[in-house]
Amino acid sequence: MVQLPVLNGNKQDTSNFGNTHPLQLEGIKVLVVDEMDNRELIMIILEQVEANVVTAVSAEKALQVLSRKDFDAVLCDIEMPNIDGYTLLRQLKSQLGKQITAIALTAYAGTINQQQASSAGFGQYLAKPIDPTTLVNAIINAVKR
Repeated sequence: MVQLPVLNGNKQDTSNFGNTHPLQLEGIKVLVVDEMDNRELIMIILEQVEANVVTAVSAEKALQVLSRKDFDAVLCDIEMPNIDGYTLLRQLKSQLGKQITAIALTAYAGTINQQQASSAGFGQYLAKPIDPTTLVNAIINAVKR
């Protein structure tokens, strides 16, 4: 079960995301590259904490978007058709020459998968289904670096 924060008029109640203080990503630009259902869920979670979210349906689209715009973090599924997340990250670094703050998203939560993601250059690794608090904290930690 996923719990999302509840909007109260114009004021946001983000108490579902933490006990000590509300987690906010105001002004943080995030690109989400994943399959449709997960992409939409992540977009809803991140918009509730005021992140600026852009989505891409494929690695090819992500390359196009990233060639025109900078992001604070890229959330990328590992298993995608045509170009997987590992290849996408390598292409981003070589073609664009940019330092990318990337977080891997995957349904495979094994240690070997985590090591592969780290070796490919992903700063963090999140297993699906995505926990909203873990997701927001991962982005906060990624952009602090």
